[in-house]
Amino acid sequence: QKSKNKLKNTIWKQLADALVESGIPGKDIGIFGSYLVGFDIKKDVDFVVYGFGNYKKVRENIDNILFKLNATHITKEHIKYQIITHSKNYSNFNSFNKLLVNKWSSIQLKKELLSTIRFVYKPKEIPENPYVKKIIKETEILGIVVDSTGTNFCPRIFILDVDSKLYTIATYFWIFQSCVVNGMKVKIRGNLREDNVITIDNFSQGIQIAK
Repeated sequence: QKSKNKLKNTIWKQLADALVESGIPGKDIGIFGSYLVGFDIKKDVDFVVYGFGNYKKVRENIDNILFKLNATHITKEHIKYQIITHSKNYSNFNSFNKLLVNKWSSIQLKKELLSTIRFVYKPKEIPENPYVKKIIKETEILGIVVDSTGTNFCPRIFILDVDSKLYTIATYFWIFQSCVVNGMKVKIRGNLREDNVITIDNFSQGIQIAK
């Protein structure tokens, strides 16, 4: 309750209200990060939305949410900032300048202030864990994204069509949230596992947008 009171008369309360107005029950909206454990708001508040159905509501209403907050999608300037700040540990194999553009649930409230809504499955919605599959070898493959929905959750999962053979691509790295869209041609470097699963597990691996 103390945390909720701190949100009154802030842009974060407006964001929460915009989510509710999009049809998401208040009980399915949460916060996480340092603010959750009692720290003061230094920069932003991190929101999480629970449930696949609620994810779809946010997706369908994101433009209305932006309008109500007088906000925009992630800007080119902020993408450049994130690349400089967060991608330095990753391989240059990754096309972060093109991947970060796809972060549709990132809300640019003002310069240098970005809030990205995260999504969490409800217990009965959780898909099979791709990491239980045994690693065979490291590999690189090129294909077309045919289902990017799972990139909005964690682990980030999408389906890649490689010459009519389907692969499940997965990673726990946060920077790959909403990283690709359907129809995108990408090259993957990762660990090939059983049952056509490829996981991106270390900083030398990743996703490259094909030319």
